[in-house]
Amino acid sequence: MRSFLDTNVLVRYIVRDNEKQVKIADQWFHEAEEKKIEIIVTPLVIAETIFVLSKFYKLPRQNITEIFHTLLSQDWLGFPEREIMLGAVTMYGTTTLHIVDCYLITTTQYEHVTLLSFDEKLLKSV
Repeated sequence: MRSFLDTNVLVRYIVRDNEKQVKIADQWFHEAEEKKIEIIVTPLVIAETIFVLSKFYKLPRQNITEIFHTLLSQDWLGFPEREIMLGAVTMYGTTTLHIVDCYLITTTQYEHVTLLSFDEKLLKSV
C-alpha cells in the first residue's frame, strides 16, 4: 500500500506532543520500515512541517536541519526529490532564507535552470 504522509502526522512524529497520535504515527513508520507500507513525504509536506516547527514550536534552524537530515536519509521513507530536499534543508540550516526559497535555489542548481523572481535577496543567493 502506497500512502502520502500529511504534515500533521510528521509533526506529531517529531514533536511527540499527542500520545495517541504519536502511537499511530510510530506504528505507520514501523510498518514502512518493515516494508509493509510505502510512505511518501512530498516536498510540500516537508516545507509545511519546517514552517510549523519553526513558527509554532520555535525549534531552532539547526535542530530542524538535523531532524530532516535524519529523516531524508531513511531509505524506507519515499521522498520525491530526495537530493534536492537534502540540499534545501542544508541551505535552510545555514542561512536565514525561507525553506521555499532554499528549495527554489537548490532546484535551479540541480536542474541547471534560471530562476525568475522579483526577490533581489533570493536572486543574490542563486
